[in-house]
Amino acid sequence: MERLEYKWGYELILWKDNKFCVKLIHIDYGYETELHKHLYKREVIVDEKLNTFFINIGEPHILSCYKGKNFTEFIEVSTKDSIFDKIRLE
Repeated sequence: MERLEYKWGYELILWKDNKFCVKLIHIDYGYETELHKHLYKREVIVDEKLNTFFINIGEPHILSCYKGKNFTEFIEVSTKDSIFDKIRLE
């Protein structure tokens, strides 16, 4: 498993191949990911209550932890993941 550290928490890459990627996204209390969108990637994000969010190509999105918990975790299942696909909007 690959672990990527960020100021807001970390991502664990659980599975990655040429077509799909599965990640656990851990966000510490009081933090959020940067507002961003993807040029090619589509995502399905599942929260701890099993709410499911479908993120289409080009759709701006952000994940956060502000509900009084120490952290929040999400599962992200997406099409191919690439560092060249993410566009920060902040």
